[in-house]
Amino acid sequence: MAKPLLDAFLLFCRVSAVAFGGGYTVLPLLQKELVDGRGWLTEAELSDCYALAQCLPGLIVINMAVLVVRPRLGRAAAWSACLGVLLPPLLIVLLIAALLGNFVHLPVVQHALAGIRCAVAALVVWSAYRLIRSGVRDWPAAGLFMAALALLLFDWLSPALIILAAAGAGLLLGRLRERRAKP
Repeated sequence: MAKPLLDAFLLFCRVSAVAFGGGYTVLPLLQKELVDGRGWLTEAELSDCYALAQCLPGLIVINMAVLVVRPRLGRAAAWSACLGVLLPPLLIVLLIAALLGNFVHLPVVQHALAGIRCAVAALVVWSAYRLIRSGVRDWPAAGLFMAALALLLFDWLSPALIILAAAGAGLLLGRLRERRAKP
């Protein structure tokens, strides 16, 4: 019983300890651990879990921990994974808060932070590329993607409303495909 708890804790500790920049930057790390490393998910399943995790309230990484770990290792392991998500950033933030206030004015610290921002931007773009590659597989999905992107770029609707509308459009497209497939 203790091994699944420890495995889940350590897995999400590793992911969380290096996931600078928030939930979007964690996708490549989860890809490496859950798809490539453990084989728990396919790339498409990871994208589905990630999309669902974004729709749920709370932190994306916590939602991912629960969605991935609970069905495989149980409720206690999901709680352990959540603790693994929270502990490293908490310790890192406490350490940085204790130290950074004294050094934030130094040019070397400013330059390091600027470099980190660039790397985080690259991680976000890579995550977006992987989500597009696994989620946009046909012309209707491409149209839905472009419509959602336009709504986001022009700030016409709340992201929550765009997600709900995309879910509705996905249901409608699925229903149309089912009807066309019936003889």
